Amino acid sequence: MTYQEKCPICGTVNKDLNLDETNGWFICEKCGSEVNNLTHCKTVKIPFLKTDDDIKNYFGIT
Repeated sequence: MTYQEKCPICGTVNKDLNLDETNGWFICEKCGSEVNNLTHCKTVKIPFLKTDDDIKNYFGIT
């Protein structure tokens, strides 16, 4: 599947981009900037454990 993305640097619409293959990265056709569109990036959620109680609850430690 190909996409059209607007470069956040210069505003040029880049066409026929295979963002799935490049994990969301593309090089702008006009200004040459390397850009990552985070909507096509594979991400992993990481829990934010702020206190000792958060850590204990997350790992089920009593």
